[in-house]
Amino acid sequence: MSGDTRARPRRTIAASAVAGALLALAIPVTPAYATTIPPSTRHAPYSYLATQPRNAKAPVRWDPCTVHRYKIVSGGTDATVRASLRAAVARLSKASGIPLVYAGITSVMPRRASAGTLPRAAGADIVLAFARPGSGRGRTDLLPSTNTLLGVGGAYYTWVGTKPAWFVSGYGVFDVRRVPRTAAGRTRMFEHEVGHALGLGHVGLPSDVMYPVQSSTSVTWSTGLAHGLLAVGRPAGCRA
Repeated sequence: MSGDTRARPRRTIAASAVAGALLALAIPVTPAYATTIPPSTRHAPYSYLATQPRNAKAPVRWDPCTVHRYKIVSGGTDATVRASLRAAVARLSKASGIPLVYAGITSVMPRRASAGTLPRAAGADIVLAFARPGSGRGRTDLLPSTNTLLGVGGAYYTWVGTKPAWFVSGYGVFDVRRVPRTAAGRTRMFEHEVGHALGLGHVGLPSDVMYPVQSSTSVTWSTGLAHGLLAVGRPAGCRA
């Protein structure tokens, strides 16, 4: 979004039930859980935020058969802006089949050091925040100090041995100083960053929602986004 860059997902090895224990990696194999994901086409490109550590063709996903709660950091926005964000989330949830349920307002701000632990800190799998860059109340270091970005989005996953990786924490952060004035602009921004939080990466087609630069002619929905949501959503299967 106007130079938008996604935060890199942190690759962690889950320690099972043993706190502080890292599991040794086994010899790489093609896991049995990997499913065939439909490829991008010229007219409907999409990419993944992260791919499986042991299968670069399969995306890391949220379990689409589990309800995922999300909360909003209001950042002083009005009810109209927040309603627009909730509508965008609902639209992506319906298109992907990933159940996303609004769980209210939170003061827990996603930051680099804590964005991977939002479920524990905020009581929600995903936090969508209106914020300013920097440190302190209402600010986050996920936004750069320059005013070139509308927002950033990302997700964190865990994995153990040869088992699949699954997202466990996600965020979308919007620079409250630069929220678009038009409803269409806001919708595009929200869909783009929530798209990242759900597991989608950037594409090179300017007319697609996941293109990294937003302009006055940017669409608020695209076939590429729809295809990408199917690839990371319910059609790709539930967590075994």
